[in-house]
Amino acid sequence: MKNTWGADKWHEDLRKVVAQYRGAQLEKAEIDYLIGTILDIPPDWKEKHAYAGLRPSDHCSNRTNDGDCDICAGTSRAIFEYVSRATYLVK
Repeated sequence: MKNTWGADKWHEDLRKVVAQYRGAQLEKAEIDYLIGTILDIPPDWKEKHAYAGLRPSDHCSNRTNDGDCDICAGTSRAIFEYVSRATYLVK
């Protein structure tokens, strides 16, 4: 089913903002900060990821949510790979 609430909408922007971290492991808090730069949301706003439908697991090769990205989730095109609790590898 086509995602209509956000993950697909922000896929390319998210991919670009994390590209410089390819091969690095990032904590979810670091990814949330980067998401804030895409959305121009103050870094201290805790729910920025929920607002946009952007969570690392929405763009993950080995972990997904309802409403995940139709472009990359669960595929080799995914932006992230889940490593451990709140830690993701940038692919």
